[in-house]
Amino acid sequence: MSTDPIKRIVAGVRDGLPGTVEVFLTRTWEQVPAYAASPDPNLRSDVASHAEAVFRAVLITLEEGRDAVREDFHLSAGQAANRVRQGVALADFLQAFRLGQVALWERIVEIAAPDPETSQAALATASHVMQVIEVGSTVAAEAYLNTQQLELAEGDRIRRDLVEDLLAGREVPAGPRLEVARSSATDGRP
Repeated sequence: MSTDPIKRIVAGVRDGLPGTVEVFLTRTWEQVPAYAASPDPNLRSDVASHAEAVFRAVLITLEEGRDAVREDFHLSAGQAANRVRQGVALADFLQAFRLGQVALWERIVEIAAPDPETSQAALATASHVMQVIEVGSTVAAEAYLNTQQLELAEGDRIRRDLVEDLLAGREVPAGPRLEVARSSATDGRP
């Protein structure tokens, strides 16, 4: 066992990473209804991959003794875009991020509790963990909002093109415009 308490914490979190991810997933599905309600069958595995990547970013920056930077969260932008498409609201996405922080912190405390020196080191890591999660949640929230804006703009473009087709008397081609036209029908017929 390493004599450096920070290294003991990092090693302990790494060794128990699958369990920490599972604790986070269970809490997220219990406490954030949007996750349980999503029909996307890939959501749980997507969230697990994202959580593991964020936890690893904490561990890497802790090992290297440096603050987190945006580049530590390369997976977060894509995951945020997925959440938009999976029907998870930004508030729910950020709540899940916080639940991940709590699960990680509880694991750190669990590792540090038996040893006074490691416990003292764990206290010093609290602000570090918060800084890493702050950077990660900022990157994720920005990516979420960018994706959401792009999706809204695309929806507006499709509706505009549909109106132009209808006003010009053109047949609406198969695809998104026709789907919007069908979903907008108000005559009650299938």
